[in-house]
Amino acid sequence: MKLVTHPAKPDWGVGEILHTEGNVATILFEHAGRKTINLSYVKLQDAEGQAAHKLGGEIAQVATLDIHAIRKLCEQWYSEFGDSIAMHVISDLRQHNYLTNGTARSLLRVAHNPENKRAQDLAQQITKLIYGRLVNLQELA
Repeated sequence: MKLVTHPAKPDWGVGEILHTEGNVATILFEHAGRKTINLSYVKLQDAEGQAAHKLGGEIAQVATLDIHAIRKLCEQWYSEFGDSIAMHVISDLRQHNYLTNGTARSLLRVAHNPENKRAQDLAQQITKLIYGRLVNLQELA
């Protein structure tokens, strides 16, 4: 998996190159979706180790994710509450090996919401497995 950014479109976020043919690349960007780019006109920048592994550009994930444990907790959460956030966590990690900002924010909202203690507990456990600690909502820009 090759991660890149578009130098003129930083708001697109990190993209994963899905396919290249000649000078044309198809890339799935975090915030812009699928784009086809002629590499003769755009020099993509390597994004390995950049924002792809950080929330809000500042909060690093743990170096090695325990995908099995995260998946188990997400499946518990989904089976108990039917909440799609759990499925987004699994999908993001499978596709990108990190959480997109939208998924991370949704997860953290539940992790800090005491209305449903069981959902809060599961979200906190997942957050700790991904970030190594419980991230505070105030840390998000």
